[in-house]
Amino acid sequence: MIRIVTKESEGVFVEELIYKETKRPMAETTYSSADLKVKNGSYKRYKTEYWRDKKTVVSQPYEITGYFKNDLKDSTWVTLNRYGRDTAFIKTYKRDTLNGTYKKITNGTLRISGSYLVGLEQGYWEYRNRRGSLIKQGTYNQGVQDGKWLIHVGDTRIGGVYADGEKVGEWTAKYRNGRTKRFCNYKQGEYDGAYMAWYEDGTMRDSGLYVNGKKEGEWKYYFEDGRLSQYALYSDGQTDSSQYWNKAGELIPKGQEIYWQDASFPGGEMAMFQFVSENVAYPQEAVENGIQGIVYVQFMVGLDGDLSEIKVLKSPDELLSNEAIRVIERMPPWIPGKEHTQVKSLLFTLPIHFRLG
Repeated sequence: MIRIVTKESEGVFVEELIYKETKRPMAETTYSSADLKVKNGSYKRYKTEYWRDKKTVVSQPYEITGYFKNDLKDSTWVTLNRYGRDTAFIKTYKRDTLNGTYKKITNGTLRISGSYLVGLEQGYWEYRNRRGSLIKQGTYNQGVQDGKWLIHVGDTRIGGVYADGEKVGEWTAKYRNGRTKRFCNYKQGEYDGAYMAWYEDGTMRDSGLYVNGKKEGEWKYYFEDGRLSQYALYSDGQTDSSQYWNKAGELIPKGQEIYWQDASFPGGEMAMFQFVSENVAYPQEAVENGIQGIVYVQFMVGLDGDLSEIKVLKSPDELLSNEAIRVIERMPPWIPGKEHTQVKSLLFTLPIHFRLG
C-alpha cells in the first residue's frame, strides 16, 4: 500500500491510499490537521483488491462515499454494491448515529425505505421483495412497531395495529378478491378472543376462541365443501377430546388421524441441504473479515408451496443474513404442511451454516 498526504488548503489534508501492485486507489480521507488524527470532510473508499498466489488480482467492486465531522460520520453516506452499478445503501448520520433517510437497494430494486431518529426507526417504513412488490408497510415509534401495519403475503393482505411493538385489537386478513380470510383479536401480542377463518369462496374454514394466547372451549375445522374435518374441545390450550373426519364425511378411527404434518422440501431433507450447499455463495467481505456462524431463517410455506414472509431470526452478521435470504428466495415450491387433516400455511425455520476453512 502507498500513502500520499496532500495539503489542499489551510486545515484541509487529504490522505490517499493506493494499492502498490496495481497503483489503483483504495481510499481518500480528509483530515483537519497534518497528524491525520481527526477526520473532517469527505471520505471515499474504493473497491477492495486482494491477491491469490501473489499473482491473481481479485477485485471486489464496491464503493463508499460519505462525510466526517470531528471524526464522526455526518450527513449522507452512499454504498455501491459489489457490481459497482446500483446503490446498495443510502444512510443519513448525525454525530455517528443514524438520523434521517435510510434506503436499501438490491440490483436496482428498492427493498427497504424509512427514516431513523437518533439511531431508532421512526415514522413510516416500507419493505419490498426482490421483485419490488410490497411485503409490509407501517410505522415505528422509537424503534418499535407502533400504529397501523399492512402485511402482504402472496395474495393475502393482513392489517391491524401495533402498540409498543405488540399486536393489539382486531386483525383481519383478506384475499385479493376482498373477502375476509381470517379474523382474530390480539391482546399484548397474543391471540385473545374470537378467531375465525374462511376459504376464498367464503366457506368457513375454522372457528374457536382464544384466551390469553391459548385455545379454549369448542373448536371446529372444515373442508372446503363445508363438511367437518375436526371437532375439538380445549382447556387451557390442551385438547380434552377430538374427532376427525375424512373428505367423504367418514369418521376416522382413533390412531389413524393426521393432526400435523410439517411442510417439506421436495425430495426431502437431504435434497434441501444439497440445494443450500450448491447455491450458497460465501460473501467475500465476510471471508476477508473472518465472519462465520449460523443464520436462522424463518419463512411461511403457503397452501401452494410458495415461500413468503422470509425473515432472519438470528445471525452473526448482515452479510450472511442477506446471502441466506437470497438462497431461500431461489428455492422451488415446497410440499405444504397439514393441520387438522387440512392443507395449511405453516411457518418453517431453517438454519444455514457458514463456515470458514
